[in-house]
Amino acid sequence: CMEESLARVMRFPPLNILHKKKYDAEYAKLHSILDNLIDNHANSPFAELSVLGSLLNARHSRTGEPFTREQIRDQCITLLVAGHKTTQILMSWALYLISHEGDVEEEMYAEIMREIDVEKPITMQMLNKLKFMDQVLLETLRLYAPAQSVSRGVVEGMTVEDMDGNSWYFEAGSHVFLAVYEMHRHTDLWDKPEKFDPHRWDGKAFAPKKEGGKGYHPFQFTPFGGGARLCIGNLFALTQVKLYMSLLIQRFYLRPSKTKIPQIGQDFVVPTEGIGIRFIVRSSWGKPQPPPAVDVSPPQRQQTTPANEVPANIGKGTAVEIYVGSENGVTSDGANKLAKFLDAHDFNCTVSDLNNLQKDGTLNNTAKNVIVMSSSYNGQPPKNAATWWKEFVLPAIRDKKTPGEAVAGSPKSRDAHTIFCVAGFGHHNWHLTYQKVAKESCKVLQQLPDWTEMADFQPFDVGQYDWENDFEQWKHVVLLRLAQSCNPSFLTQPSNEPTRELSIGQHESMGVNIVWRDMSQPVPDGVLSVEQSKRGFFKFKEYVEMEFKVREPLVNYEDRRTEHIQIVPVNTEDASKFMHTTGDHVAIWPVTSAELVTQLAQRLKLDLTSEFSVEISAKRLVSWVENTLCDVATALSTYFDITTPPTRAALNEYADFTTNEDEKASMKRLARADYQKKVQSERLTVLDILNQHPSCNPPFNLFCELTPQQSPRYYSISSRGGAPVELTVGCLQYNLQDKAHFGLCSNYLSGTKKSATSPMPNAPSNEGSIKVWAALQQSSFRLPEDDQRPIIMVCNGTGLAPFRAFIQDRAQKKKEGKVVGGCTLYFGCRNKKELLHGEELEQYEKDGVAELNVAYSREPGVPKTYVYTLLSQQKEKVAKLLNNENAVFYVCGAANTMAKDVMITLANVLQPGVRHTDETAMEVMDTLTTKGQAFLDVWG
Repeated sequence: CMEESLARVMRFPPLNILHKKKYDAEYAKLHSILDNLIDNHANSPFAELSVLGSLLNARHSRTGEPFTREQIRDQCITLLVAGHKTTQILMSWALYLISHEGDVEEEMYAEIMREIDVEKPITMQMLNKLKFMDQVLLETLRLYAPAQSVSRGVVEGMTVEDMDGNSWYFEAGSHVFLAVYEMHRHTDLWDKPEKFDPHRWDGKAFAPKKEGGKGYHPFQFTPFGGGARLCIGNLFALTQVKLYMSLLIQRFYLRPSKTKIPQIGQDFVVPTEGIGIRFIVRSSWGKPQPPPAVDVSPPQRQQTTPANEVPANIGKGTAVEIYVGSENGVTSDGANKLAKFLDAHDFNCTVSDLNNLQKDGTLNNTAKNVIVMSSSYNGQPPKNAATWWKEFVLPAIRDKKTPGEAVAGSPKSRDAHTIFCVAGFGHHNWHLTYQKVAKESCKVLQQLPDWTEMADFQPFDVGQYDWENDFEQWKHVVLLRLAQSCNPSFLTQPSNEPTRELSIGQHESMGVNIVWRDMSQPVPDGVLSVEQSKRGFFKFKEYVEMEFKVREPLVNYEDRRTEHIQIVPVNTEDASKFMHTTGDHVAIWPVTSAELVTQLAQRLKLDLTSEFSVEISAKRLVSWVENTLCDVATALSTYFDITTPPTRAALNEYADFTTNEDEKASMKRLARADYQKKVQSERLTVLDILNQHPSCNPPFNLFCELTPQQSPRYYSISSRGGAPVELTVGCLQYNLQDKAHFGLCSNYLSGTKKSATSPMPNAPSNEGSIKVWAALQQSSFRLPEDDQRPIIMVCNGTGLAPFRAFIQDRAQKKKEGKVVGGCTLYFGCRNKKELLHGEELEQYEKDGVAELNVAYSREPGVPKTYVYTLLSQQKEKVAKLLNNENAVFYVCGAANTMAKDVMITLANVLQPGVRHTDETAMEVMDTLTTKGQAFLDVWG
């Protein structure tokens, strides 16, 4: 009933009659419930102590008349909405926002412990002293006001002047809607309106600036309405929330959920699937503590037996084998850190490729302790895990048998019992294939005889800003489990209390030693030169040197640029290594712009031409310049990722090499409370941070340890199998905090020129870059084996790439005289300028190969349309293709926008009459995927 009441306010008035019958019935039911409540409460001995009792006993100050039954009912309804839904929305969003802001949480905790006596019941006097909590709630109400709009009726005609001085006349009898949500986020009214900043309410916010206030207008902030019609439930709601928040923050740390991210639907403040928050018990609850210092320290991990209390020699030389599937990214870096951490406790760790865990389908490990760590790309394994996946895991999945039954030679019994654990690294946006390689590997190992998990499968979502905290916690869990295995009498239990900030301590050195070459002397015999080393590196990774055959713009106006690129092997003997199948991806190894490399080298006080070799522990997984020569320019441009924000661990370590105390404190804040809102949100690079802290001068060997290694970027191949490799590349550019940011690989590939006439005049220059290193990557995004099976393809922007290849493939087969199924394409773009490969697609439509449906969202004179709009308009056709003709449905594009809307629309098409959410739509998509009737390739 309340939902319909709110909907009636927002709906076009004549349409309300369609909902009147149901609304009247629900409203009558609500009245009946309230009448019974009022009648029963009137005779209750506690009536005088309740709000309802006060309403029943209230009398008009002049006439002495009580409220009528209808008036009491109306007041009760108001309290239900204002006192419960308002409270629910306000408190939920407040807790969510606080869970992402460690400094705000601890400032609130300090105030609560200072102003509230935890040994006594909370009183209004105590709550009134919580001034910072008031600011937090005001800021929450600004961002997520329970009422998104306010309606007011015009009794008499009036003229109103807007902020720009324009006059507007409102006739009597008309209605005015105040867009509260937009007003609370308007850039003309608020500084950085999208930022959660409780301190914007410091002091006298609404007082004039000349009186020391912020000068806010009384009606620029109207979460409860304003004027004479101010909501009567506002004080009740705020008091109730303050009471609950005081009790919660006394007792718990707040942490954002890693799996339940708020998904906003039509209602901007009520997520479609709720808000996920983790509550972690504070070990010091109930014990009053003095307020913390101004630089609030984050809550530290509490555990019954901290890792630093585990005896240093607990491992006693016990072998631990760590097997890694990774393309040089965070997974291999994490494996090295874990190995060093365990070695510090006298374990003997080796790190090697996951492929080495088996040989010809038979397990190949010798240790009693095994740790598997792997990433995956769109459900496919990295190259150093491909053999493991193909020869050991897939047979078990395919045949639905244990590996001992599915793979010849797999042991069914062992003399030594093995304990193991598995960790996966991935991004939650790849929903259907999230953690696939690691999860399936774990399932297979669980089935092995005499193999026991020492710890549950651990997924690390690198899309969450605080995933490093979980990794630090997991390292301690693994250590304690291994300690128990080595010494069963060593009883300890890892804490289930994660922290917001890392318990990093001192940096765990990987043993990197830089040896600078005397440039006045020739290269020693037997030592590879810089160029030889680089070629050896790419040969080891099975990359092929490619050159550009075609590089031309498809879109080139304003701030948008999309390139059509064709690459071919430089050496003809490599052509056989680059024969792709329709639907495959290509991995491109990016090179950072010379401008950024030069600036960073200058900041690190390094000569770009200086050459060095690197000595690293032989037990570590290293795939670059170890014991070979490299120069500074190649290291910074090719081997290190200097464009990604540094980790918390790196910042914490850099602080120790910062001599200015204020800058050191600033660096530590960036590593802790300010990491998400500063480093991550503003995408600060290591150069940005070093420039902000001039007294920070880390040695180069430390920089090498702390900076992540470069990793490839993946692109769908937009040409059919057997044809030269072609790519459709959108050049990424965006601004944050008035600073331009550029996609590393996309701008590298496009060779964007830096000139005043360029559509991207501030882009890093890679002009003249005519060669790249690339490798083929298999994909599950495949055409059906039956060429006559229809396909439906949905995409926007460069998501067209694999579908262009699909259409080319079927066009070639039709040309060869084969019968092929229909290809229906739904493509979305802003306007006709952005219709990629438009002439080619239109020709395919004329030839009867494909049906082209284009949705323009910004084309002048054309109604705004999106791909999901077209799907909905053609729902009968789509349903028939899927249900009657066994068509295959493909989606390629942005996960959080286009793909999500498409999946909900598809679910509504296939199951009309069901009100689908993101979750239920994904269930429909999962069902189609299981049947081999749907495939997703989404990102972002």
